[in-house]
Amino acid sequence: MQRAEGRKKNLLLTLWLLLPFAVLTGIVAIIFLSYGNQKMDARPVGQGAGETGGANALGELIAGNDPLERERIARDLREGRLVDPLEWPHGVTITRSDFEAPGWLVFGWNRSRQVWVRATSTASSGVITPQEINEVFREGSTQAGIFISTGNLTTGTEGQPASETGSIIRVRFPLVPAEETTPGEPIEIVVERPSD
Repeated sequence: MQRAEGRKKNLLLTLWLLLPFAVLTGIVAIIFLSYGNQKMDARPVGQGAGETGGANALGELIAGNDPLERERIARDLREGRLVDPLEWPHGVTITRSDFEAPGWLVFGWNRSRQVWVRATSTASSGVITPQEINEVFREGSTQAGIFISTGNLTTGTEGQPASETGSIIRVRFPLVPAEETTPGEPIEIVVERPSD
């Protein structure tokens, strides 16, 4: 048996070292060719699948939340059956219900940025534009909020909104079914005075 030498030996050694890569490339090519243009489009199944699957579902359960409900809400938002008022392009109307005068409406306090967008007095309702919402909530501030004062408005020790005779209510924006919205019109949020 004659041993390979010189250039022939180097060529055979190179081919031997490249053989595993060639085999792996062939396997990957077979997999892709066997699927062709067929798209994998299976619906996520299981607790929290698609949004909070796996460890996230366990975290939601530990926090006392329902992962399936969270996944349903996220899907409804994604598919347009629910609307987040903070992302509605036509703004939000906030109306106070059964508030005693002066019932100030306080819009747009972002504590992390020390920003006031607007404050109006004695009005029973007011429109917050998408630009104002963006100004208040931009940069993902956890302290950002829109508030209503049930009494005379003043300023707290850190410059935040406060009330001399009443209380400050942080306005929560519930998700709204899409069929209850009208294109070109603001979404109306009614805030009731909390029971003392």
